Amino acid sequence: MNPIIASDGSGGAIITWYDARNGTNWDIYAQRVNSSGTVQWTANGVAISTATGNQQYPTIASDGQEGAIITWYDYRNGNDDIYAQRADKYGNLNPNPHILSVKDVTNDQGGKVRLTFQRGVDDTLTSARPIVSYGVWRKIPPALAAQRAKTEFRAPANDTLGVLYDFIVSVPAVQSPKYNVVAPTFEDSSSSGIHRLTFLVTAHTATPSIFYISPAESGYSVDNLPPLPPANLAGSLASGNFVLHWNPNPEDDLAGYEVFRSFVPGFNPDTMIALGSTRDTSFTDEDLAEGKIYYYALRASDIHGNISLKSSELQFIAGSTSVDKIKKSTRFAVYQNHPNPSSSGTVIKYELPGIEHVSVRVYDMAGRLVATLVDEEQDAGVKLLEVNTGNLPSGIYSYRLIAGQNVSVKKMVVLR
Repeated sequence: MNPIIASDGSGGAIITWYDARNGTNWDIYAQRVNSSGTVQWTANGVAISTATGNQQYPTIASDGQEGAIITWYDYRNGNDDIYAQRADKYGNLNPNPHILSVKDVTNDQGGKVRLTFQRGVDDTLTSARPIVSYGVWRKIPPALAAQRAKTEFRAPANDTLGVLYDFIVSVPAVQSPKYNVVAPTFEDSSSSGIHRLTFLVTAHTATPSIFYISPAESGYSVDNLPPLPPANLAGSLASGNFVLHWNPNPEDDLAGYEVFRSFVPGFNPDTMIALGSTRDTSFTDEDLAEGKIYYYALRASDIHGNISLKSSELQFIAGSTSVDKIKKSTRFAVYQNHPNPSSSGTVIKYELPGIEHVSVRVYDMAGRLVATLVDEEQDAGVKLLEVNTGNLPSGIYSYRLIAGQNVSVKKMVVLR
């Protein structure tokens, strides 16, 4: 019904009408014919609008680029509203480029995302106004935008008007269906929070005033690489104390080092509380007992929370000059407390290979001693230690069990 025609600007025409082919409601369709009368779009026309309710009485005007802008009465909301849609010369309703994804560049030190976008429809050799290049833009964070002069690129109407974008890079159009661009970010996301950045893509023709803008999309970058394990851990005696020293790590984003000490070799730092931390490449242990054998190792961490593997271990016998690298490992059994979390009480099970002096102490997450549960000599065998947690505030704690030269640390949760 009601066909309306407009010139396509190149000897042909675009016709629009309202159409009931889909049922009882009217929809808007359109078709383009060339100067010979041959149809150029999908057989029986392109659907301009098939929204609910009736769409009727279309009108049409050329867009000046061999396409058209069509407007109509629309009853999808129960009232007489006016809607409009542009169809380009190929019958596409969205000729703009489209960002498909903004993802972290994996296995790097962060600071970059890979932006993948779909080309604009005029990125062809046969287009009358072919796209010659694309621009990638990054939204300026509000705090930084307030400091910038208001002369840079402004966001399109589908974003907040007046928000500024930084131009990042220009990409030549090579008629590829998709493009990939690595774009820099301001900061990386980590366990402390997600720092998203918003991007958009512009498609440019040889005529500066004719360009297309994609919808905006966001993403974030992550530092995926932990630091290297600290190298060349060594030690020396100084005024009765044991001084550890090692080579500095090469990473630019290094935050510091954690120092671990155990009474057994082959220990796992993930189950322990660090003896201390430092940003220097040395650490002094002043808490030594004559004749005790100590084992030391380091881990490095970066500003994004990545933690290195454990360094090589170093053995030191207090009261001697023996300092050796460790190559063997021993274990004793300490089990996770049950129940965990607990509200009033829990049980810690452990096994001793022989007669040992046993110490079991509970610490809060700041490393402060909360309770001493055991401090006595015990014989070999399986032990069940009942712990009253009713007096502890809700939170995460660690318990450290030391039996002779054996040590184990596990986490315990109190929840009410």
